[in-house]
Amino acid sequence: MSHPELCMRKIHYNPDTAVDSQMDIAITKNCYQYLLVIILDTRKLAVDRFRHYIIRNRHLLTEKSGSFVGVACADFEATDIRYKWSAEEVPFLFVFDDPQQITRFLKDLRIKDVFRIVLDAIAIPLTNVLRSPETYPFMELTFHDVKYVHKFRDYVFQLPDLATKNKGTLIAGTKSLRIYSGERLPNYIVATQWTHKEYFAQYLRDVESLLNGEQYACTVRVLFTVTPHYAPPGV
Repeated sequence: MSHPELCMRKIHYNPDTAVDSQMDIAITKNCYQYLLVIILDTRKLAVDRFRHYIIRNRHLLTEKSGSFVGVACADFEATDIRYKWSAEEVPFLFVFDDPQQITRFLKDLRIKDVFRIVLDAIAIPLTNVLRSPETYPFMELTFHDVKYVHKFRDYVFQLPDLATKNKGTLIAGTKSLRIYSGERLPNYIVATQWTHKEYFAQYLRDVESLLNGEQYACTVRVLFTVTPHYAPPGV
């Protein structure tokens, strides 16, 4: 990715199997928020160093109406993510109201210039408002590479009701991703939030009963524990 101009990654899919622009498989959107996920590789940069860098540059967030939500840690017991996710991958979570401000934030943050590394950075339009990690400390992010859209559509449209049934909330189900950098290139993301791991486990059992639908997409499903960033609003 070049600097100073920050551009989203251009991704090319097989038109016979890709998430077609004419096929609506997005869950109905009820809010205006975007979740920015920056996945830190701790083999290249320590969590505390990056967190302190974000805090020192918090004016970049406040100027762009963004907030630092917190830092997420993968739960390797909740789902089978062996060979799919490493303990060294640590997502930093931010929320914005305007995707253009995300582009400006990443440009001004200058991660590549300052640290000489490229991190995965993905912006996800939210279906429902992000809940505070203080009350919803568990977040599922599922990265899909959808192969057969029509069959996947029937599967994914059942997820909001399953999340509600199991006392969780689905906050994203969308192909309208903004991928700015990195190697992880999903073409569909599902995100949910939970107050208790037990509720997610019940939801997962229900989801697994729909695996015939999920099998039409390569999937990485991770449950994270989110440590909130305690700071004044807007930081």
